[in-house]
Amino acid sequence: MENRIKKVLETLEANGYEAWLVGGYVRDYLLGKETTDIDIATNATPSQIKAAFHIEKTFPQERFGNVIMDGMEITTFRKDTYTIGNRFPQIEFVSILEEDALRRDFTMNALYMNKEGKIVDPTRRGLEDLKAGKICTICDPKCSFREDPLRMIRAVRFSYEFHFKLDSMVEQALKDSELRSLLTQTVSEKRIKKEIEKGFPFQVTEEKYDFLLKKGF
Repeated sequence: MENRIKKVLETLEANGYEAWLVGGYVRDYLLGKETTDIDIATNATPSQIKAAFHIEKTFPQERFGNVIMDGMEITTFRKDTYTIGNRFPQIEFVSILEEDALRRDFTMNALYMNKEGKIVDPTRRGLEDLKAGKICTICDPKCSFREDPLRMIRAVRFSYEFHFKLDSMVEQALKDSELRSLLTQTVSEKRIKKEIEKGFPFQVTEEKYDFLLKKGF
């Protein structure tokens, strides 16, 4: 763990707050991969985060609980409530890590790690799924994809990027015509392309193209 990351975790804890690395950083750390995806979750609110680090500026994403510092995204524990047709949720700050975990896309991305390297698995499936190389949603896949249809693309991207298999229920949900329609109606072509390019950062070869076609994209 880089010193700058550890210092942020220590500063938040010294001010009486919880501080956990979460998401891609923890997933990639456990997979032995390098990562620049640094997300920190805390029960401190944006104003409390800024006070702890003596930050006076206002951040555009503060209403979502986000404070950006030195390339790290520090986010308040929150609960997301979606309405069908709108992938941008209503935000409610919460104080419990387990509630924060419920808003995440896949079990492998809902793992939390503190400054000592202790791993917490709120869903009780994240470590198991990561070890098995399986992509599973936190809740029922159709419900998860209905909340945010872009998760469908993310599931396929992760499957290719990590050579992971899709959970059978996830694969079934990807074929759902209603969800596919919702994806194209609520997510711009530009945003979908950007998400695909994260997993296919170089030229789309015939192999990659075939992989996308097999998943219906």
